[in-house]
Amino acid sequence: MAMDCFSEFIENLGLIDLPLIEGKFTWSSNRTTPTCSRLDRFLLAAEFVSKFPNLRQKVGPKSLSDHNLILLEVEEVNWGPKPFKFFNYWMEEDGYSQLIEDQWGKLQVTMAGSNNLWKKFRSLKEAIKEWHKLKENNESAKITEMEKEIQDFEDMYESERDWQNTRNTIVTKKEELWVLYRVEER
Repeated sequence: MAMDCFSEFIENLGLIDLPLIEGKFTWSSNRTTPTCSRLDRFLLAAEFVSKFPNLRQKVGPKSLSDHNLILLEVEEVNWGPKPFKFFNYWMEEDGYSQLIEDQWGKLQVTMAGSNNLWKKFRSLKEAIKEWHKLKENNESAKITEMEKEIQDFEDMYESERDWQNTRNTIVTKKEELWVLYRVEER
């Protein structure tokens, strides 16, 4: 009855529920015998969909929640260069302080005033980005990989009958992911 009312509501407003890709469900119980459902979704106006015909609704990683991340993507759009992100824990990493000292002292710019400072900061940014790429303990990459592993196990959990073993693996992986989140947070 409630689902019929909800479906009627969607239809009356002319909303569009795009099909999910890379998954069937957006939520699952964390019980021994799982219940899986598609609870989460984007409901879009037809006018919006007509302006962005390459929209996709994609299931992302569940991570620590019992809900999957739902992404609304537009294919073939160049949003420009990826913004620079700085993580505070980098300041505690081996080699970071030396990198800053070396890079700051290395740049000898003859311009006066704010242009000189701007060039030094720009040089620092590029050096930090390169240092981060070369760093073996790339926590963000580890988190992304762990989230992918959890998602792969979640997919198996939804389709297989060896639920207990798969569930135990998911619990262990989520504990490891929590540790990685804590490391990245510092």
